[in-house]
Amino acid sequence: FFFFKQKTAYEMLRSLVGSEMCIRDRLMGVAIRTKNYLSLNLSSIFWKRLCNQTPDLSDLEAIDQFATQCLNDILNIDKRIIGSDTFCEVVNQKFVTFLSNGNEIELIPNGAQTQVTFENRQQFVDLVIKTRLEEGQQQITWIKDGLNEIVAKAAFGMLTWKSLEAMVCGNPTIDVELLKKNSIYEGCDENNPACKLFWKMLTSFDDSEKLLYLKFVAGKARLPSDSNEFKQKHIIRIVNGDDKDIPTSNRQSFLVNIPKYSTLEVMSERFRQVINNTELSNSLDMNLDLEIWQEDSETVSQ
Repeated sequence: FFFFKQKTAYEMLRSLVGSEMCIRDRLMGVAIRTKNYLSLNLSSIFWKRLCNQTPDLSDLEAIDQFATQCLNDILNIDKRIIGSDTFCEVVNQKFVTFLSNGNEIELIPNGAQTQVTFENRQQFVDLVIKTRLEEGQQQITWIKDGLNEIVAKAAFGMLTWKSLEAMVCGNPTIDVELLKKNSIYEGCDENNPACKLFWKMLTSFDDSEKLLYLKFVAGKARLPSDSNEFKQKHIIRIVNGDDKDIPTSNRQSFLVNIPKYSTLEVMSERFRQVINNTELSNSLDMNLDLEIWQEDSETVSQ
């Protein structure tokens, strides 16, 4: 079946090798210590294995829904009134699967010559799931070793995978009320009509739009988890301008310049126009992060 050649988030893991891997695993530890979060988008499989927790089929489905569906179809093929006598006519599959790097491997000795049958299909499905969930073990080991140079090894046994992800990457949800509490105003106050429109607009944005706004104004993909972790206040500045002008930002200062728009609809349209055309690639985010975290790493080591 061609669908077992699906690539997964482990391509991201496999790309982290050599000196880059050494830098990033330590940066994850520095992020935990300094609360300067990294812009990482890795699957639950990655975080669970860092915490020595066992991933399951739902984790595989999150990164490769198509392959997971096909495995379920094979396992439940009897519900389609297909039995042992017709199974191989429908499913022409050997005991092999494809890893995320495209390499085909045998699931059992002589797997390339062993046909999946109605009777052994459960074994085949179990082996594919196990193999896919255990990809990138060497990379995981390297990352653990780097993390343990900065964070005590015993700490990971007390964390859930979600809490570890939050400690490294920050809160995945943009909390507008938290951002509002940590905002200051230049040339205006929170009762200014334009400021009121801004917060109403931001609250109405969906999660993806809120994330785009944060990247636009700060160059980051996560907010701190509480007010004590804000090292910079979010600055709102109302500037001269009309409905034709677009908002601007200074990511280094965490500042947004907002023209005096006439309506909420106009403000929303102008903000969507600019945030949807702001290309902040993962590589750019990481380069920006590297400059910050390398400085923090020096501080931690002192």
